[in-house]
Amino acid sequence: WHLERLYESDGEKGLKVLESNRIDLALVDLNMPHKNGEEMIQRTKQNPATANIPILVVSTESSETRIDRIRSHGADFLHKPFTPEILRTAVRELTGVSNEEFDGTDSLRYSGPDF
Repeated sequence: WHLERLYESDGEKGLKVLESNRIDLALVDLNMPHKNGEEMIQRTKQNPATANIPILVVSTESSETRIDRIRSHGADFLHKPFTPEILRTAVRELTGVSNEEFDGTDSLRYSGPDF
């Protein structure tokens, strides 16, 4: 199993990445220019070509109402800060990758901006 990171800091560009690539999981922050995370989730889930992509929102958001709304749009939520192990567990659960497949690789490395 191999993890490739495709990064966009802009919600509109992020939607284009989801539409033009085979994506197994989208990590989405709520605070992005041009399309915020909620708008991106809604558009992703409304598009038949991207509707089945699992989405994991990573945010410092603490409003239960907003978190519930995000989940109602079909996304999961991970509160920042989190440990690498918590992220690995969430990725395994959302992608269906087995522990053996995931733990047998060192490909969960990230060199972009901090989440």
